[in-house]
Amino acid sequence: MGKLKLRVGSILEIPLSEGRKGYGRYLYQDPEFGQLFQVYDIILKNDEELNVSTLKSTNDLFSPIFVGISGAIKIGFLKVVAYLPVENFTYPGFLEAHWSSDPPVVYRWFFWNGSETIDLGVYLPEEYKRYEYAGTFAAQDIAMRIETGEESFVKRLIAGERKD
Repeated sequence: MGKLKLRVGSILEIPLSEGRKGYGRYLYQDPEFGQLFQVYDIILKNDEELNVSTLKSTNDLFSPIFVGISGAIKIGFLKVVAYLPVENFTYPGFLEAHWSSDPPVVYRWFFWNGSETIDLGVYLPEEYKRYEYAGTFAAQDIAMRIETGEESFVKRLIAGERKD
């Protein structure tokens, strides 16, 4: 079989430590933020084969995020292994913030719903804390997040309290 081309719906293999591998799917091309990536809650050993049909009933490990998929494929970190059409896609929404850098303190929160930015104010409302931040992550960082559960410093800011 020839090399599979990257397109929305592509299933990508994510290399993990100890010969294990995770899987994700390219969900959507956002004109502002780039390639939206879904990470499945599945880890296989190196000698195990992925059954793509099982992905339809596999939960996400975390909400979709933006990942530099094309660059990770070019350097050989990610590889396209299958295709699963994206059906009934709903844009997940993302947080944005204005913050000071030292120490990092958010002084204004925003929510991007895919078509407009909504000003949330100085304090992040509780119902928005479940959303991911609208930034593009390196594929290597996603592999680390799969293995450790470690979230970005922005997610830690989201969970934390504003310090006035």
